[in-house]
Amino acid sequence: MKLNKRIGQASKVSDNEVEQVLKQVTARWRPEEACRPDIEDVPVFYPTDEEFEDTLKYIASIRPRAEQYGICRIVPPSSKMNKECDTILVNEESYLWHHSAYELQCL
Repeated sequence: MKLNKRIGQASKVSDNEVEQVLKQVTARWRPEEACRPDIEDVPVFYPTDEEFEDTLKYIASIRPRAEQYGICRIVPPSSKMNKECDTILVNEESYLWHHSAYELQCL
């Protein structure tokens, strides 16, 4: 029994009908196309200290190349990284870049 959403009542669906639907769905996926070893790695950018001073301008400058892949990796200059924490946060209200700092608390 399967619920008919339009009518709001149960209706019988034969096994043959279910098989036909499953065949249609599985026919769209081709396992041989699932593995594509020829996909290139995403571009990795290593900006200089000067380029990274205006981070949003730098991102805009690499955008045409990064958009071709849909994603990219930007490795900030070591001088911009906090030695204790290797991540940078963006303040969404002011769009300023800040080093992230987390305090560990004992339980």
